[in-house]
Amino acid sequence: MARLRQTLPPQIEVILASGDLDEVASAMARCRVGAVSNDHARQTALHIVPCPNHVVEWLVERGEDVNAEDRYGKRPLHSRATPPGHAEQIPLLLRLGAEVDAADHSGRTALHLACQYQRLDAVELLLAAGADATRTASIPGGTAWSTISCAVAGAASRDMAAEPAVRIIERLVVAGARPTGAESEPLRSLGKDLQRRVARGVRDEQTEAQARALDRLYEICDVPPVEPIRIHDDVSRIEVPETVRWQRAYSALWDSLVPDRGRAATAQGEAVRIIGRIGYEILTNGGCNWDRTFMALVDGLSKLLGTGTPLPPAELDEARGRLQILRTAVCDEHSVDRVTELTVEWVRLNPEPAPNPLPDVGR
Repeated sequence: MARLRQTLPPQIEVILASGDLDEVASAMARCRVGAVSNDHARQTALHIVPCPNHVVEWLVERGEDVNAEDRYGKRPLHSRATPPGHAEQIPLLLRLGAEVDAADHSGRTALHLACQYQRLDAVELLLAAGADATRTASIPGGTAWSTISCAVAGAASRDMAAEPAVRIIERLVVAGARPTGAESEPLRSLGKDLQRRVARGVRDEQTEAQARALDRLYEICDVPPVEPIRIHDDVSRIEVPETVRWQRAYSALWDSLVPDRGRAATAQGEAVRIIGRIGYEILTNGGCNWDRTFMALVDGLSKLLGTGTPLPPAELDEARGRLQILRTAVCDEHSVDRVTELTVEWVRLNPEPAPNPLPDVGR
């Protein structure tokens, strides 16, 4: 007797989506129960969408586990709560025995993912089935993310998405969910996006609707509204806040001097932009995109800090030494912070805007 496959056959997604039970049965006959995809996710057939209801029922009758975990701990219910999820299949999976509050390895239930991906239909179905809106997930870094946190973070990753988030979060609040404090950063990101639109003179109906929705989110999450942003005109004297810590001064300079896309027009804005790009790539992305273009950014910043009124010799040497460390994509948070602080100081020493002298390296 031939040994059964441990992995699902090629083209299984197409076969399942076809809804042809004879074809599905023929393909699965060569696989053991619980066979998984031959990729990093290691999903079972029940994880895969689209998969018609009658095929889902046949797979469960065959012995496939409706609560099977993939490599990340996600269950078939999770895949119906996310794009291109099929929320209408949630009641079927629950009827077949899916655990409504089953969590992945980060503690995220299907409800957390539905909130994150702004799937109002899935949120309503899961809440109606008794999903616990008060559960928190553990995000890397130790932050406890509630379902509300996930909804706010999901909105922050999309363009003008505060309105859908409000509809979801108001339902979560009724179901007992409460903010954890993790909402502040993504909510402020949403607020800054809005203030940039307003600063550029965009006052359309969509912007007004986003503003109203954000006001409601600020209220629910008890987060102070983001202050208006003034976009620098590339000509006026650059004002660096004097009475705040360098982190807040840097944030204000970024908002004022760095465009949404591409290089900054001024040398000061480009210095602020470059250290932000370097820090994000190393500390957030782990340097996975690091290449010669990032090295060119490092070299460019090293040059900028010595132009105009340069940093004092000791600080300039320190900045350049730390930039040489970062040039190798070493994950050195202290060096990123220190160079950022020194960049703020260089801008403070050079308040008169100078044209950006650096070439476009594609980053």
